[in-house]
Amino acid sequence: MSTTMSHIVTVEGGLVLMSPLRIGGRSPHADKGASDANNVMPLYDVFEKYLVLPGSSLKGVCRAQVERIARVMGSKVCDPTQTAVSSPRRSCAHKEDLYVCPACQLFGFSPSREGQQSGAKSVKAKGHKSVILFSDALTVKPDGWRCGIRSVTPLNHFSQEVVVPLQEQVVPSGTCFPFSIQLHGPVAWHLRLTAFLLRDLMRERISVGAASSRGLGSVRLDLRRLVIETYGVSEDEAVMRDIPNLGTAQTTNDLFTRVYEWTDATAIEGVLRHWADNQAPLPESEVKVV
Repeated sequence: MSTTMSHIVTVEGGLVLMSPLRIGGRSPHADKGASDANNVMPLYDVFEKYLVLPGSSLKGVCRAQVERIARVMGSKVCDPTQTAVSSPRRSCAHKEDLYVCPACQLFGFSPSREGQQSGAKSVKAKGHKSVILFSDALTVKPDGWRCGIRSVTPLNHFSQEVVVPLQEQVVPSGTCFPFSIQLHGPVAWHLRLTAFLLRDLMRERISVGAASSRGLGSVRLDLRRLVIETYGVSEDEAVMRDIPNLGTAQTTNDLFTRVYEWTDATAIEGVLRHWADNQAPLPESEVKVV
C-alpha cells in the first residue's frame, strides 16, 4: 500500500471498436403488440456532438479482469457481489475488520450503508480510495454520423415465446474512443497487475458495454502515450528502476518534478513488459490498510 504521493503514472491510447458497442438501458419497455417506433432502444447519448463511453463502464470490466488475473497469480480476492458473513469471498465493503484484498486496494470501494450507519472502525465504514482512475471516453461525432441499428428478438424464458421484435441502437465498429488512466502512487505489484490488464486490452480479451456475450463491445487498445511524473529527490524504485527504454523517454525537469514521457508504442510496450516481468509478489491475502 502506497502511503505517499511520490509519483503519478498516466497511460493514454485509443480504444478501437472491433464490433458494435451498446451503451444504454433496456428502455423503453417493450410490450407485446407495441408499435415498432416504441421498440427501438436508444443509446446512452447525453451530448449532442459527442459519443461517450463512461469511465465507470471501463472500470467495472477492468476490475473483473484484474480479479481473474490476481486469482490466477495465487492471490485471494473478494467478490463484490458476496455479502454473507459465511462467504469465503465476502466483499471488502461488508467486512468487520481492517483488511482489504488486492483488487479493492487497486480499484477502491465505497463504504457500505450499514457500515456508515454503525460507525464501526472497519473498512466497511471507511471505504478505500482507488489507486487507478479511469476517465470518461468522449469522441466527437463525425459529420453525418448515424448510429447503427441491431435487431433483437427476446424470448420469454418461461413460455419460450417471442416477446416482441426489438431494435437497439449501437455505435458502429471501427469507432475509436480516447482511453486514459492514471495511477496515483502505485507500488510494484499495482504496476504488475496494470501491465497485465493493458496487455489483455491490447489483445482484444476484454469487452465493454451491454450484450458482450452476444459479440458486442469487443475493443482493442492502441497505446499512444505513457507519462511518469516523480516528485521529490528520490524516485520510487518500483516505477523507475532498470526500465530498459528509459533512454528513449523525453525528460522534463522543474523545481518539484521530473517527467518521463514515451510516445512510441514499441517503447511503451517495453516499459509495460518490464513491469509485468517484475517479480514483486501480489499479497496472497488481504492486507491491513488502516
